[in-house]
Amino acid sequence: MRTILRAAQISVLALSGFFHPLVLRAQSETMSTGAFIVNMGASNPNTIANGLKPYGLVYDLVRNYHVPVRWVISQTKIKDGPDFTHNSYH
Repeated sequence: MRTILRAAQISVLALSGFFHPLVLRAQSETMSTGAFIVNMGASNPNTIANGLKPYGLVYDLVRNYHVPVRWVISQTKIKDGPDFTHNSYH
C-alpha cells in the first residue's frame, strides 16, 4: 500500500511539472556592428513582397551562409503591436 501511495505521489509531482507554465524572462543583447534588422511583420495588404520574401531571405541566410539569427518577440505587446522598435521605427 505504501509503495502504491508513493508511486501516486511521484506521478502527481511529475505531471504537475508538465502543466506548470514555463516563465521566460527577457534578456538584453547587444548586436555587433554591421548587424541587420529584417522586418518580418507583414502589413496590410499582405503581399509576397512584405509577407513571404523576408522569411525566404532569413531562410537563405541561415541555410546557405550559416548566419546567426536572433528572433525578437515582445512579451508585453498588445494584439498587432510591435515586437521591436529601433530609432522610433517598428
